[in-house]
Amino acid sequence: MTEEEAKNKDEDLDIKAPEKEVAPNIQERPAFFDDWVLAENKDGTKTDTRIALTAEQKGRMNENIVKLGKIFEGSDIRWQLDGALNISLYNISSGKGDYIGTHKDIDLSVEDPDLEKLETLLSQRGYGLFLSHRNRDDPTKRNMEQVSAQKFREAEPEHYMIAAIDSEGKIREDESLKEIDVHLIKRDQDGNPIFERITLPKKWFEAQPIDFEGQKINLSQPARVAFFKLHSDRSYDRTDLIALARSGNLSIEDVDEIEQNINNEASSRLSLAGQIIDRVSEKITLGMSPEQIFEAFAKDPMIAKDVEKHSKTLHDLSQRISEGDCSKEEVKSLTLEAFKIEAPILKQKQKVKELRSLVEDAGEIERSKKELEDKF
Repeated sequence: MTEEEAKNKDEDLDIKAPEKEVAPNIQERPAFFDDWVLAENKDGTKTDTRIALTAEQKGRMNENIVKLGKIFEGSDIRWQLDGALNISLYNISSGKGDYIGTHKDIDLSVEDPDLEKLETLLSQRGYGLFLSHRNRDDPTKRNMEQVSAQKFREAEPEHYMIAAIDSEGKIREDESLKEIDVHLIKRDQDGNPIFERITLPKKWFEAQPIDFEGQKINLSQPARVAFFKLHSDRSYDRTDLIALARSGNLSIEDVDEIEQNINNEASSRLSLAGQIIDRVSEKITLGMSPEQIFEAFAKDPMIAKDVEKHSKTLHDLSQRISEGDCSKEEVKSLTLEAFKIEAPILKQKQKVKELRSLVEDAGEIERSKKELEDKF
């Protein structure tokens, strides 16, 4: 289907931007926990491997994936699956494997400009846009708030969700595809996807459509899946990357590109930290008290919004700076150390190194298999 045909088909659905804000609708829901998907050792401790799906669970998962495709059927809204479910579906669609294990939920990404169309489409298909808020009184629960596309767009990224609702806006307990995690794709003026103040390759965000039980499902590029997996420290992320490498869908060229973007991100992070430290250090002079130094940090516009979160670190840092010579070099060194700016960068680079090794090993195994097949 061409882009023009998709637009014409979308017009038949009469997808128009909503004219008014969705009324607040707060509903209490159980919280999600990552370790729910992990298998257990005999002593009850969790492994770093996903629980294998039973035949019944696999059937339900298949049904939900088909349902997801039907939600977007006939629309030109740009969407694609995110996360490890891509690895499972690449395995299944190629005939080389199956689900890599239990998936906690279904994640998808949509383009930011498509949110208004998405809101209207969802209302026609029995779903709505929601923000998920932590319940401060009970960590096992969260509060779901139905919102408009605009409020959805302006919220914190980790809060985005889609939920199945009835005619009164209540989340449906009888729907198996009840809740979907959502990530927004934002781009710069040249159309480059933006992540953490850097641009990522456009090709990483080109959906890879497959036919799944007669339904079109848009998968994410394997390199994009790997890149974001490298940013998470959940216990099963490494085993997911192993599965992705072994699937043969990730090349050394992909790893080269991932590494370049990891390096770009590290440079951007260090540059931003340096700019903040330079601004603050200009306001710090010898003889200032820890309280005065704390204020110098707290008033910086980039720090002010997270002062409460980093209060202890800032107080400890201010005390250490006040005991030294207060030079710009010392302030920078102590600040980088206190906030562990460089530690996650080194960790990311080590992860890329491990990923490269995994992909090289997978390629070697594939070459060995082909040599054996050619011989016999």
